[in-house]
Amino acid sequence: MASQALNTKTNKSAFIDACALADVDAAAARHRGLEVNVEGVSLSLYRARDGALTCIETACPHAGHRLCDGYAADPGDIEDLLPGTGVLATCPAHSYVYDTKTGACLASFGAGAGRCVVRATRIDGDRVLVSAEASPETRPLALPKERSNAIGMRCVELALDEKFGGE
Repeated sequence: MASQALNTKTNKSAFIDACALADVDAAAARHRGLEVNVEGVSLSLYRARDGALTCIETACPHAGHRLCDGYAADPGDIEDLLPGTGVLATCPAHSYVYDTKTGACLASFGAGAGRCVVRATRIDGDRVLVSAEASPETRPLALPKERSNAIGMRCVELALDEKFGGE
């Protein structure tokens, strides 16, 4: 899915006020992303336990479902499988798992996973600012299928534990 353009009158290097940091933290406490609309573009903001803040365009590249409605796994929850990621956004419809730091699909159970559009973020006091333009794409990860499957299953297990209670 192509990146949506923000208002053409916007300075391309500008950061735009998106929301209160407390709202992102409240969503993170529920293992979700916070959906915001910035100049007509739907964005999802995520915050990791270590305080790292990431932003992706909301629509899942695979089929357009709202990634903010799916489980958001903290990077620490999968560090043994793949260190250095952002929050992992799991699509609520098809369980595709996207790294909110790079936009890469880390786990998919079918074809056409695509890549999320990532936007840079800043924190200014108690406000979250997002870049007016998409971040450049990073080199795609080449994960072995068994590692990709393990990441996907871990994210699904975490979501199920949250919904139905773990052991």
